[in-house]
Amino acid sequence: MLRKGAFSLLVLLALVGVLEVSSAQSPDTPVVHSTILPMLALVLAAVAVAAALFAVHSARKAQADFQRFSRSIEMALRDLTLRSDREAASLGELNRRIGEEIRALTELAASDAPAGSDEAPSLPREREREEAPAYRANAAAPLERTGDVDIPSAPEAIRAALVDALAQGTLEVSLQPIISVAQSAATGFEVHAHVEPTDSGRGLDIRRLAQPVTGLDQAGFEAAMVRAAVAAGRRQLGTATERMPFHVAISEALLGSSAETKAVAELGRIHRALTSSLVFSIPAALLSARGEAREGLDLLTATGFRLAVEGWEAEPSDLPQAKARGVHFLKLPANRLLDRERMRRKAPTGFELSEAAAAAGIAIIATGVARDDDAVGLIDLGIDLMEGERFSGPRRVRSSAARQAALVNM
Repeated sequence: MLRKGAFSLLVLLALVGVLEVSSAQSPDTPVVHSTILPMLALVLAAVAVAAALFAVHSARKAQADFQRFSRSIEMALRDLTLRSDREAASLGELNRRIGEEIRALTELAASDAPAGSDEAPSLPREREREEAPAYRANAAAPLERTGDVDIPSAPEAIRAALVDALAQGTLEVSLQPIISVAQSAATGFEVHAHVEPTDSGRGLDIRRLAQPVTGLDQAGFEAAMVRAAVAAGRRQLGTATERMPFHVAISEALLGSSAETKAVAELGRIHRALTSSLVFSIPAALLSARGEAREGLDLLTATGFRLAVEGWEAEPSDLPQAKARGVHFLKLPANRLLDRERMRRKAPTGFELSEAAAAAGIAIIATGVARDDDAVGLIDLGIDLMEGERFSGPRRVRSSAARQAALVNM
């Protein structure tokens, strides 16, 4: 609008100049007026015309710039749409491959397992089997399906089945894949205890007991999870667990039990491949633990076991120190990494955490990935490892004994 107004004003001045020239040609005009004023008017008119031409040129240039900008935006939007379509397609293909991989893993026939492969290297128990009645006395066992969801209570049949499995040493596991988008394959598995209720109701996958329970040996449960993970890994994957490790969630209960911790460490010293096949997943608060918990954690890392830390909320600058303590993975919810939720207002962004972790040599595993847009947003942050219902939930891996019992009951 301003350019149009200036152009109109200059045209008006040019017309005035032309009129002045015309009036100067009148015979009644004095000599001075007939010579000087026409020249001034012509100069003014020339300046006005030049300014008008410049304004027209500027307007056309601005219009061309705007058109180029509009085309750039249009091309960027088109590229973004094509990229989103490609990533959605690749995620769909990835989901199909992971589904096939998990089905192949969980549907292996019992005849394929080598004789005696169900037996994991034994871990000494801190308490004897005679304590089984104390397990059965448990009346309220808070359970946790994943690292993000607390289940405050469970049906009595579930609790009874869990207690019985621990007493009999028949704990089964379910595996949830940790996938690499870049490799389009699973690079590890989250281990859950699979519990089938005695009343034939719906089973439950338990990643970690949410809190200590009176009458239930939490350290014994976590040690049983380690034994079950070792057995499942040897039976189902063999040496492949060294490149696709099983992540077992442990807590202060196991680390505070010197007998159980030393047994796990001794197992790692005897069978060196186990230190590559198992990753111990711990809450971030345990990195600052003291006393027996710290000693137990240092013993495991000194043996060669790697750690995955859940729920990191410290400063990104502390990550190199965490790496020195044996931390190789950070497990953070997708919503946290995508800045949909933060524990504190000035907490580092997901991008800052991703950059700091990469600089420290720590891989981030995004948990709770539920939708395609979650995965696409995480890829944009440079995060490659993910787990969640978008790819696969926990899948039960039956032991040979369980398969044989199922066949007998058919």
